[in-house]
Amino acid sequence: MKKAVYITAAVILVLPFFGLAQQPKSQNTLGFGLDFGITTFFGDVDDAPAQSDYTNNFAFRASVNKNIWYWLALEGHVLAGNLSGEKKRTSGGTTSYIYFTSKFVEYIVSAEINAVPLFTKKVSPRFDVIPRGGIGLINFKTNLYNGTDDVLIDSYGYVSEESSPEFAMLLGVKLTYKINKHFYVVGLTSNRIVNSDYVDSKSGMDEWDFFNYTAVGLSYKIFLSSANSSQKSFKGFGLFPKKKKNSKKSCPVFK
Repeated sequence: MKKAVYITAAVILVLPFFGLAQQPKSQNTLGFGLDFGITTFFGDVDDAPAQSDYTNNFAFRASVNKNIWYWLALEGHVLAGNLSGEKKRTSGGTTSYIYFTSKFVEYIVSAEINAVPLFTKKVSPRFDVIPRGGIGLINFKTNLYNGTDDVLIDSYGYVSEESSPEFAMLLGVKLTYKINKHFYVVGLTSNRIVNSDYVDSKSGMDEWDFFNYTAVGLSYKIFLSSANSSQKSFKGFGLFPKKKKNSKKSCPVFK
């Protein structure tokens, strides 16, 4: 996992230098998105969704996106839904089966680099590939059950122990396809590392649990003032002084 983090960080640091060589006109946009998908847990109890029921892993996300430059944007999102997992082990003819179900809400702010415009002068290509990384907080409540009789074994964030927000770090990629000037189809996948070993309410070898969210959705983009109009608005501050027109001298009149 650490190797993937280092590679992703290196790519994010190197790609902007390609953008500096292109210098196309930037657009000032604000986007709103909704998507729906499925979560996948990776931790101590991670063989499959709880009771092999994928409805235990549905989640949805709402996001707001603001571009900083034509290849760089900031996005804030709220992700809420369900997360679950199960584990079955057989030893000496005896099978042990446990599973957990969890509800969570995540708040993340991420930076996004649109890789496609870095290699073309098109400001708004039809298809975009966007690596993204961010940090934020996640709050979760989890119940751990004995799978043979559905008896509660342990819980986190309910009665015995109140849940508190935990630090989370996100790495992923987003694909967008432009339907028209304002609407985009969005597909994304991202992993987030949670600074807790109790997402599944079971402490194990790893100090941090992590899970994946893969989804599809729609994004709506509105256009704010253009780069040219922004420059015009700055002229009153003297940042873009007007050029003085050459005044024509009148020829002397000889009587």
